[in-house]
This record gives sequence, structure tokens and C-alpha cells, in this order.
Amino acid sequence: MKENKSIKKTIPVERYEPEQDNLITKAQELIDKKGKVILIVSVVVIALTAALFYYRSVSADAAIENKEKAATAISRVMPFIQQQQFQRALDGDASIQIRGEQIIGLVDIVKKYDGTDQAYLAAFYAGDAYLKMNDPENAEKYFEIALNSGSEVVIEGAYSGLGRIFEMKGNLPKAAEMYEKAASSSSMDSSKEKFLIYAAAAFEKAGDSDKAGEVYKEILSMGKSKYESMAKSGLLRLGMKID
Repeated sequence: MKENKSIKKTIPVERYEPEQDNLITKAQELIDKKGKVILIVSVVVIALTAALFYYRSVSADAAIENKEKAATAISRVMPFIQQQQFQRALDGDASIQIRGEQIIGLVDIVKKYDGTDQAYLAAFYAGDAYLKMNDPENAEKYFEIALNSGSEVVIEGAYSGLGRIFEMKGNLPKAAEMYEKAASSSSMDSSKEKFLIYAAAAFEKAGDSDKAGEVYKEILSMGKSKYESMAKSGLLRLGMKID
């Protein structure tokens, strides 16, 4: 008898080499690379933040210094304004030195310290000086600059100056509008009433009786004041009833 022999077939099995070591190495390299990028970015952000704080600090110090210098410059021309030496106040006086510095005028203060409240105050003084020198064109220019001030007193004065300029030009409705704005800018009743009287008078001269009457009545509604009799007289001239 023949002996049965079982034939075993051998199936080749693919072998996979473990790649854990390679993966760990690659991951570490990636982390190292990204870590360097993150570190660089962090350093840049920190540097920019520090630079920003420094810039703001320097800017704030410079702004304070500018305000102080502008205020000093204005104080040095005030005697010229008080003495009604308006051109000298506008131009300054290079022949006079205080602490080694020449006295600069209002015009230069406005330019040099542009953007500060002191520059806007100087602009108001310049506008007033030009107005008193009968130069309405330059006066208007500087009063317009002064309207950028953060001070209600300066804004009130600038609108009042513009009202006077438009009166000089014969533009009475515009003059009345400026006086009304001066009144609305003021927090003091006495000033409000004064500017409203100016506004009402301008409307009356312009022939706008209705508007003039409204303003006269507004003054009376504010209570007792030294302008009360003037408002009543205005209403009588216009033939309007006094409430």
C-alpha cells in the first residue's frame, strides 16, 4: 500500500516592520520645528507689545509737554492782548526772550501745537484780535479752528465771534444762527440770554418777525433777568402779545 502523504502548502505572510520609532522621531521633529516657530512668534508679539506701550508712554509724555509749552506761550502774549497790541500778540516778539526762548505769537502757537486745547484757545484769541483789527476774513478762519476746542467757554466765544462777523458782512440770518449756537453752547443762563437777545435782534433786523418773536418769548420763559425788559420791548415792536 502506498502511504498517504499530506502536502502542506505554505502561504507566505507579509511581514510589517514596526514603525513606532520612526513615527515618534518624526513627531518629535515636528514638535521641535513648531515649537521654534511658536517661540519666535511669542518673542515678536512680546516685542511689539512692549514697543506699543513704550510708544504710548512717549506719546503721552510728549502730549503733556506740548500742552505745557503751549500754555506757557499763551501766557507770554497775554500782556500784549491786555494792552490791545493785537498785531504784536498775533506775531509775537522775537526781540524779547524769556528763559532763552523768543516770544512766539498766537498764529505760530496755533500751528506749532495743533490738536491741543491750548492751540484752540490761541485760535480764539487770534480770531478776537483779528476781529478787533477789523479783519473779518482772518477772524472767521481762526474762530472756525477754535470750534474744535473741548472747552464750552471757547466754543461759546467762537460762535459769538462768528455771529459778529456775519453781522458785519450783512448776513443777519447767519449771524442769528451763530448767536443761537453760542447760547446753546453755554451752561450759564446769563450768557444764554445775552446771546439769545443778539439772535432775536438779528432776526428782527433781517425782517424775520416770527423767528425774532419766538426767541424773545424764549428769553421771557427763562424767568427774571436783566434782558427781560429788552425781550418785552422787542415783542411790542413786533406787535406781538406778551404772555
